[in-house]
Order: sequence, then C-alpha cells, then structure tokens
Amino acid sequence: MPSGIYIRKNTSKMGKHPNSRNGFKKGENKGKENINWKGESTKYRGKHMWVSRQKGKASNYFCVDCSKKAREWSNVDHEYKRIIEDYFPRCKKCHIIYDKKHNDK
Repeated sequence: MPSGIYIRKNTSKMGKHPNSRNGFKKGENKGKENINWKGESTKYRGKHMWVSRQKGKASNYFCVDCSKKAREWSNVDHEYKRIIEDYFPRCKKCHIIYDKKHNDK
C-alpha cells in the first residue's frame, strides 16, 4: 500500500451520532428530565433564557404598556419563578419605569 493512502474498514457507522445506537432521540431529557436541571435555583439570566425558549424572543411581541416593539421580558412579581405567565414583553423604557415603580433594580 502506498504511503499516505488509508482504507477505512468499517464505514457502516460513519455519519451517525454515537448515541443513535442506544435509542437517544433529540429533544428527550428536556426540562425536569435533564440531568442538569436546576429548577428554582437557576439564576436571573437563566430564567430569562428559559422564558425566551418557551415564548420566543421578546422582540417578536409588542410592549404590554405602550404597544411599541418589545425588547425584554419583564417579571411581574419580581420573584423570578418558573411560571411562564409571570413574564411579559416590555420595551426598555417601560421596563425601567415598571421596575422603579415596583422598587426593583
């Protein structure tokens, strides 16, 4: 065999995800089923990322206060729990006003 040329012997498993042999399917083990699930102990940023995954980007919505294009997710009760109904889309200006009115950051 000339140098620099190699022949692969077992090509039947090429291009497959290694876990495809054990029945793992994409999308399984999401949320509470995931080994890395932190639940309520997740930090502020993590919960806002969770909201974006559940509802999509805030920019796809209109501000609940002024009807302009929203930019951020705002938590209503400032307890930051994983209750999806507690998050509303707000524009930056209305979010600041809302937080000041409710004595938060």
